[in-house]
Amino acid sequence: DNEEKKLSKLNKEFEDLTKQVEGDRKEIKENEQNIKNSQDAIAAYEKDNERKAAEIDAKKEANAVIKDDTELLKVAKNQLKDLEKEKSAIENNLEKEQKNIIKYQANIDELNRAIENNLKIIEDKKIEITNQEAIVKEITTIFNGIK
Repeated sequence: DNEEKKLSKLNKEFEDLTKQVEGDRKEIKENEQNIKNSQDAIAAYEKDNERKAAEIDAKKEANAVIKDDTELLKVAKNQLKDLEKEKSAIENNLEKEQKNIIKYQANIDELNRAIENNLKIIEDKKIEITNQEAIVKEITTIFNGIK
């Protein structure tokens, strides 16, 4: 009975490790999708950033022409400031997505190491289970012979 409990415990550990590996593999796929999403966002932000830079250049050129109308110049400078703030926000989003990719990749690397480790443990558990099954079978045979 004690040996059967030991076998049951080994089987439970084996199942838990197998589920952990499956969960880690699923999480890797999610992180890979997150990386793709961040890469797509980066591409969009880079295009937005180029457009915003062009708008800023055009606004600077337009502002250079304004000389006499101080009120118009004031409005134009404020518009330029707003464009520069928008460009800065885009650049911050770009940086955030780049950091996200690094974070997702680090998580993938960590999960891969955990999977590799757990697969080794699973192989060891298989051997332990086989050995324990033999012990249980032997004890059962002896017990049945005594009856």
